[in-house]
Amino acid sequence: MEKNYYIQPKDIQIDEIYKRGATGKIYAGTFKNQKVVIKIFERSCKEFRNEILILTHLQNKAHHENIVEMIGYHETSNGKQFLELSHSLESTNFIVLEFVSGGSLFDKYHQLRTKKQKISEEKITQYAKDIASGMKFIHELNIIHCDLKSWNLLITEDDRIQICDFGFAISNQKIEQNFDEQNTSLFGCWNPPESLNNFQQNQFTQKTDVFHYGLLLFEMVSLQQPNSFYSKLKKFYQSEKNQNNVLFDLVSNDAGSCNKEILQIMVQCFQKDPEKRPTFEDIVNKFN
Repeated sequence: MEKNYYIQPKDIQIDEIYKRGATGKIYAGTFKNQKVVIKIFERSCKEFRNEILILTHLQNKAHHENIVEMIGYHETSNGKQFLELSHSLESTNFIVLEFVSGGSLFDKYHQLRTKKQKISEEKITQYAKDIASGMKFIHELNIIHCDLKSWNLLITEDDRIQICDFGFAISNQKIEQNFDEQNTSLFGCWNPPESLNNFQQNQFTQKTDVFHYGLLLFEMVSLQQPNSFYSKLKKFYQSEKNQNNVLFDLVSNDAGSCNKEILQIMVQCFQKDPEKRPTFEDIVNKFN
């Protein structure tokens, strides 16, 4: 039987602001004595409804340890802005998620850069496997995340990764989605090569997520956002020397020291032809 995820606002206690997201503020709080995160949407928007539909679809199939759990949601036709802790949640759209204590992977990168430290190879492999495992499950249900980046990866208390933020996700199966097909702002400046000249939402495939997984691995190894590296990738894609050995040298030179397995996966994820990139099932199998 499918679970009813609807939540009454009276059951929510908001304690403090946790962080600010792209579509609103995120608060720490409690729901029936359980510590949770309340993701409040400042307006009635398609990302709110989309995230509910995607997470409900995923959770009705199975609970996956590498995907953040939705506790429930509240939806109102008003969708008014939530300004202060003293305001009522009755007229606000919000999603309640499990509390993940370690912050985002992006936050961890910043902390390590400040201390001039690196992530150990063992931990990089574990994180990479966690992300690939979660994405394998997502893709098996015909969903494309479309916004896979370090901001949207949370670190649990036992130092494992959970994937979050499904507001831009799309499904090959129609699960009552109402997604704006003209949205072209998902990846910022890190579009996959097949979308460099003509970026359209219907070009998104599971191999788009795989390309962004490669960028995540690069960021994990180098502790740098891939802006400069991505510029070099674009030149590589536009050149006539589109060969594997050239791509291997480009990735290894910019990523720095990392184990051979991670380096090879990055090179495979950055193949210009999407069909030549691995699936997440392929990637998980490499780690097993």
